[in-house]
Amino acid sequence: VTGLDTDPRWVAEARAREHRTLEASPFEWLRDRAEAFDLIFGEQEVNHLTRSELEGLILLFGSALRPAGRLVLNAANSANPVVATEHPGNNWDHRLVTAEGNLRQAFERLGFRDVTPFPLDFYVLWKNPANYVARLVTGAIHLTLRVVFLMYGKDAKIFTKRLGITGVR
Repeated sequence: VTGLDTDPRWVAEARAREHRTLEASPFEWLRDRAEAFDLIFGEQEVNHLTRSELEGLILLFGSALRPAGRLVLNAANSANPVVATEHPGNNWDHRLVTAEGNLRQAFERLGFRDVTPFPLDFYVLWKNPANYVARLVTGAIHLTLRVVFLMYGKDAKIFTKRLGITGVR
C-alpha cells in the first residue's frame, strides 16, 4: 500500500502514523507505473480538478491498473442540495461539480466497465443512538429528493453528502 498526497502536512501526518506515504502528484508519479496496481483508491481529489484534469487522471489511473484492476473514487455530491454549496461557489478549492451521472459518464467514456456509483454515509459513532435518528431523517430526505428529481425528469438516485464510484479496467 502506497499513499500519495501533494500537501506536506498530510504526508507528515500519515508518516507519523507509520503509513507509507509519498509527497507527490499522481499526475507525475503514475506516468511510469503501467499496470502496477490491482486497486487504486482516490480520496477527495475529484472536486479539486477541472474536467479535463479529471479525465487525464482517470486515464492515468487506468494505465496504472493491471487488467481487471479496480478504480474507486469519491467526491462531494452535487445532487445533495445541502452539499452542493460546497462546490465552486462556496469552496475556493473546488473546481468541479460532480454527481453520479457525470462520474459514470467519465468512467465509461474512458474505458472502464462494471461502473457502479454508490452512496457514502458517514456515521462514525454507531454506539450513539442519535446516529440512527439521523439516518432515518436523511433516508426520508433522500426519498423525497428522489421523488422531486423524478418529477423534474432527472435520474439521480444518490443524495448522500458524498458519493463513491468504482469501475474495472
